[in-house]
Amino acid sequence: MKRLLSLCLSLILFLGGCAADNSTPLPSESQADYKHTENLNLIFSEYELPDELSNLRLSDISGGIASFVGLENDTIIYKQVDIFSGDTMAEKSFAGYTYMASPFVLNGFEYVLGAFPAGAGLNFHIIDLTNDSVSAKYTSSNMPFTATVSTIKGGTAFITASANNGDIIYRFDGNSLTESKSYKYTVSNDGKFRGEKITAMGSLDEQLYIQLSKPKNQFLHDAETEILSYNFDFELVGTYKSKEIFNYISGDNDIIIASCYGYPEPLLESGRLYDLAQSSVYTLKNVQSGKDVTFSAKLNDYYFIFTSDGITVFDKINKTIKEIPGEIISPVCGDTIAYLSNGKLCTIDINNAEFSEDFSSEERAKLSYSLVNPYISQIYRDEALVYYIEMSDYAHRPLQISDIVFWKYDAASDTCVKLHQTESIMICDITASKDEISYTTDKTYTIKVN
Repeated sequence: MKRLLSLCLSLILFLGGCAADNSTPLPSESQADYKHTENLNLIFSEYELPDELSNLRLSDISGGIASFVGLENDTIIYKQVDIFSGDTMAEKSFAGYTYMASPFVLNGFEYVLGAFPAGAGLNFHIIDLTNDSVSAKYTSSNMPFTATVSTIKGGTAFITASANNGDIIYRFDGNSLTESKSYKYTVSNDGKFRGEKITAMGSLDEQLYIQLSKPKNQFLHDAETEILSYNFDFELVGTYKSKEIFNYISGDNDIIIASCYGYPEPLLESGRLYDLAQSSVYTLKNVQSGKDVTFSAKLNDYYFIFTSDGITVFDKINKTIKEIPGEIISPVCGDTIAYLSNGKLCTIDINNAEFSEDFSSEERAKLSYSLVNPYISQIYRDEALVYYIEMSDYAHRPLQISDIVFWKYDAASDTCVKLHQTESIMICDITASKDEISYTTDKTYTIKVN
């Protein structure tokens, strides 16, 4: 009988231990070794801004129109500006708000969170900047009050509203605001926590990542954390464990971007890029305490990771990294990446090339080009070499002058070399051999190939 009880107890303990934690550990042992590169097919542009925008933050960019929002004298100010001409396209104001946070875009409409006092708490509005209306309301019965927003594909925004007694996650679809989840905690006068708190939240695609912290010794810097992954219906699709605590997290199905929490001891090289498919982690060396990750975005297979003084670009296909130093203020991702730096509006976009049918998909990925949205055509090929030409028109130039660049691709070394660059209204009669290329614009030119 004792033996049977012992076996049953062992089985119960075994099953309990198996069911205790189904979380997947984030990669920590396998360190990714991504190469640094300067050859990214990206377009970097800068635009001057009118002086009256200096006190506003960038909130969106689409179709060459940049949106700005700010809070002045208990009034939310909203302006739209044509980035090419500097002309003001729209200007609106919404009075009666003492607090503003987290502008965001959902289904092509712009919103901002505004709040004003209501007894001991705040009344909280989701303001539709596009249609001059209040889309949803919420009342926080406690102070202080903060709110953060993450939007994901599928037309959903998740809003985390925090007061001094708990966090509530709301799901907003553009029309209605519904509560999805709540976490309760208390905070004593000396800063000790009891309960569960959301300490990071973000999304790049169809996944919403939330870091949930449960303080072990009543302090957030010494907490057990769990990273929860939800889809746009707020269905739990995954859980992760990390040996480190984050103050920033975001990602998609393949990549998680995080910034480690540096309290009480500040941290160096505290950024993390987790490649879930490869089960590896890359250390973002330009991230440190005080210069943590503040924003991340994704265009095609490029991931953009922002701190206050620089950008790290990760090319997922080629597994390469590019670091871009410089002041970064209020970065956003609309139909392009945009941010403010040294009084200018800066944009980053994908340089999309169009290829002739002479190139295989594998070759297209290896060819270099330097123009904006060029057309690329083969002019010579043998077993070892490919010569090609890229051309790009600019409609704002007189007579639509084109840039023209000649390249050589060497299959043996897998390298591209720029041979010659010129510009002209027209190029014709291109002939090429292994040793030279001839072309005609206003006259005939010859390029000797070594």
